[in-house]
Amino acid sequence: MIKLKRTVSLLITILIFITLIAGGIAFAILFQTSVKQQKEQLAQTARSQARLIESMAMAELSHDEFCADTLRKSTINQIVAAHRQFKGFGQSGEFAIAERVGGKMVFIMKHRLSSLEQHDAIAFNSTHAEPMRRALNGLSGVMTGLDYRGKEVLAAYEPVALLDLGIVAKIDLKEIKEPFIRAGLISGACAVLLIILGSSLFMLITNPLIRRTALNEKRFRDLFEEIPVSILECDFSRVKEYLDTLRIEGETDFDEYLDEHAEVIEKSRNLVIVTDVNQHSLDLFSKHTKDELIGDLNKPFSLADNKSLKKHIIAILNKESLIEEELEILSPDGSKIFLSERWSVPPTDKNTYSKVLISLLDITKRKQAEKELSISEVRFRELFDNMSSGVAIYEAVEDGKDFVFRDFNKGAERIEGIKKHSLIGKKVSEMFPGAGELGIIDIFYRVWKTGDPLNQPISLYSDGVIQSWRENFVYKLPSGEVVAVYNDVTKSKIAEQAREFLNLELGVKNKELEQIVYVTSHDLRSPLVNIQGFSKELQISIDSLKELFSGVDVSVSEKMKVNLILEDDIPMALEYIVTSIKKMDSLLSGLLRLSRFGRVSLMVENLDINRIISDIVTFNEYSLKKTDTRIEVSDLPNCLGDATQINQVFSNLIDNAIKYLDPNRAGIIKITGETLEDLCVYSLEDNGMGIQEEHLTQIFDLFHRLNPESSSGEGLGLTIVRRILDRHNGKITVESNPGAG
Repeated sequence: MIKLKRTVSLLITILIFITLIAGGIAFAILFQTSVKQQKEQLAQTARSQARLIESMAMAELSHDEFCADTLRKSTINQIVAAHRQFKGFGQSGEFAIAERVGGKMVFIMKHRLSSLEQHDAIAFNSTHAEPMRRALNGLSGVMTGLDYRGKEVLAAYEPVALLDLGIVAKIDLKEIKEPFIRAGLISGACAVLLIILGSSLFMLITNPLIRRTALNEKRFRDLFEEIPVSILECDFSRVKEYLDTLRIEGETDFDEYLDEHAEVIEKSRNLVIVTDVNQHSLDLFSKHTKDELIGDLNKPFSLADNKSLKKHIIAILNKESLIEEELEILSPDGSKIFLSERWSVPPTDKNTYSKVLISLLDITKRKQAEKELSISEVRFRELFDNMSSGVAIYEAVEDGKDFVFRDFNKGAERIEGIKKHSLIGKKVSEMFPGAGELGIIDIFYRVWKTGDPLNQPISLYSDGVIQSWRENFVYKLPSGEVVAVYNDVTKSKIAEQAREFLNLELGVKNKELEQIVYVTSHDLRSPLVNIQGFSKELQISIDSLKELFSGVDVSVSEKMKVNLILEDDIPMALEYIVTSIKKMDSLLSGLLRLSRFGRVSLMVENLDINRIISDIVTFNEYSLKKTDTRIEVSDLPNCLGDATQINQVFSNLIDNAIKYLDPNRAGIIKITGETLEDLCVYSLEDNGMGIQEEHLTQIFDLFHRLNPESSSGEGLGLTIVRRILDRHNGKITVESNPGAG
């Protein structure tokens, strides 16, 4: 603040001197102007008097009776008489006439300052009366010099023709100067008083400003020190002077020039002076005191390359005052630091570059984030372009009444058969006229308005050119843009329709087949019962025939033949017939059961599978003991289904496992279960004989048996299992290792 007050005092002193000098110059100009005007007035007076006297002399000369001497005296007398009444001008203004007589100047008329009749003589070569001497020498003009009294005067001199006289009109310089001197003194005194008063008022007014300025300076200094940005104040004036000496004004590419003259950069680096740094600079460069950074530019930037300084030099050569760039330096520990640099020159230093502010912001974290963002952007773009689904990004226009394309992935190009560049910036209604009828624009609007994602069910799009089935999922980005992820499901829709048609047709066929099986089984049972009944009747008849034949007397050979027929052939044939009847009856019963499973309505309820398995194990307890088989059952989850049919499924599977156990080892059957999402999955594992790979796809076929000779049954167990599970929207799979189970 003291320094600022001294500056203000010096400023006031300078203002006083400037004011006095300006006043003096003004008075000098006014004085010169007054002198000039006085010169013109005196010159005009002298010339007019000379011409007047010449006219009078010419008039006298026209009278022949006068001689020359008489003419001269007569003219002079008239002039003297005429000037008796003229008192002159000012206080010292005088009109004088003289003639040259030998080596003297004889004044024949002096006005005001002496008697008009008194003729004074002054030596012609005297230093006095210079104006008159010039007039008598035939010269005309205005000058400042000594008059006949030796006083400094401003005089106009003029010769008089015919009479050989000289005329001088003069006024003392003192008279001209006095008003200006008096006014100058008064003005100077007033100026001093006004300056003193003004200075007092100035100090009175500026003291608060000075205090405020000092406060602002302190605030600036505090801000300079505390701002979380590194600030270096540098002096580039010596660099500017050095560059000026290079005389490279003709260069147009300074970048190329500096590449070819690396020594210019090195020299410039040594000429830059760091004059001040803030506290954050110490933190950035890991320093403890400002002295470690102030001075040589190599102190803070010793680990940086010359790219940044090169740009500074180019800016000076181009007379620029602002550069913003990013640079990379190495920290003392060798890690990279990314900085955002702002190189700026205050307006007051644009010519000299004596003060340059370099602000540095550590953007290392931002750079890392940008790198990660760039990687993420590449990853997103790769995902975006390589998705099989079509993805389109839209921007709302006309307050959501329509939308324009902003991006379009390759999947969408493939689906639509349109290139991205032909869509970008164009309206949806323009490129896809059927979008409005499909309702997709309404969905876009609702998502854009509410921000809630929506899924458009599979719908048929048609615009006269394109006809396809579409499924859209639409959501809103934080930017306000709307994204549609969609698939062309035309093929799957056609396949679904075909499948539905086939399923419907298959259902009809199955019903027809079930009806055929039922009718066939039912119709076949009647003749089968007849065959079975008549077989019994035939056996009774044979027994009666045997009894009757025993009392008949026939030869031994004939009796042996009849006995062979009655005892062996016919009973054996009847045995084959009865066995076939039983087998046929079993097959027909199985077919009836199979058809019944397809026709009986399901009674779906929540089933306790643990209880169902327990009942089945109890029912098969004899078979398990007989085959030395152990069943291990874990805690099983409940499921929904028809109790009777699900019981049949597990019964058939357990019965099948018991049938095909390996006779060489004790049997183990493991039953486990788990819940996967909304499904219940049950597993039955045994250590039986296993199934060859070529039979895995056949075991669920009707009447298929792996080992018909060694196992009983009609080969319908697994067929019934799959049939029941199909009706429950379930499925069954099998895995097996031959010899392991």
